[in-house]
Amino acid sequence: KYSTATKAVGCTLATTCGAGTYTHSPSTSTSDTVCRTCVKGTFSVGGDQVNCTICDNEGEYSDADGAAACKLAPAGYKPTVSLIGFRPGIEICPKNTFSIGAAD
Repeated sequence: KYSTATKAVGCTLATTCGAGTYTHSPSTSTSDTVCRTCVKGTFSVGGDQVNCTICDNEGEYSDADGAAACKLAPAGYKPTVSLIGFRPGIEICPKNTFSIGAAD
């Protein structure tokens, strides 16, 4: 709980970061929690998470900022991989290859 008022009578309940966000700065006695949005390729269930989780399990990706969960690549597609290891989307399988879906 925090208060920004001088001689405050009570305190305000600090913000809890929602799904798709993480705690960038926790609340203090004089400031509220600062939440930030997860970027493509990551997700967060919210709460007291201090960072976003990378979608790096087999077949997982996240194609939108603020994801609450990773998606699974459908049959015929595979996750794309960024230079820093995030999986921000999917692409069709190359010629002479295949995918039966997220579990292959």
